Amino acid sequence: MSTTTHAGGSGRSFSLKNVLLAGIPAVLIVLAVFAWQYNQAQQSPPVDFLAGVQKALQTPTKLATGFNDADGDLVADPAHDPMQQLHPQTLVFEVLGSNLEREQEQWADFVKHLERVTEKKVQLTLRPETTGISPQQAVAPAVQLAHDIRAGKVHLACINTGAVSLSVK
Repeated sequence: MSTTTHAGGSGRSFSLKNVLLAGIPAVLIVLAVFAWQYNQAQQSPPVDFLAGVQKALQTPTKLATGFNDADGDLVADPAHDPMQQLHPQTLVFEVLGSNLEREQEQWADFVKHLERVTEKKVQLTLRPETTGISPQQAVAPAVQLAHDIRAGKVHLACINTGAVSLSVK
């Protein structure tokens, strides 16, 4: 094979032998790394997406602790002890929205019906909607609403679908 001298005059020669001596080990290293990563991926358990979806969609079979459900209909029974039952003078009904006047207008018929059948005054309140935030930030208002319901500050609530599981549990 012939050798060529660089224009810079360094005296180094370029040959196919030198390229192969440097290139083959580099290719072998890359192949070894790829083979190791492939082997590691084969050893990890496969992800079962169907099982994950099924678990997420499981229907609860019992109520959370502290609630009774004698007939198994997944609706909490009233407390057996009358002292534990709430009898507020005014029912607090909280809805999502950004304009209380508009919400009062939209819910007026329902509020009148509720007042008639319960024989109690119904106070419509507004929990501002959380818009333009991440799902992680949207959890806090739903959790606060669940705390308010359990504390007896809110008696009825109109919530979005994402907050249902947080409010029920």
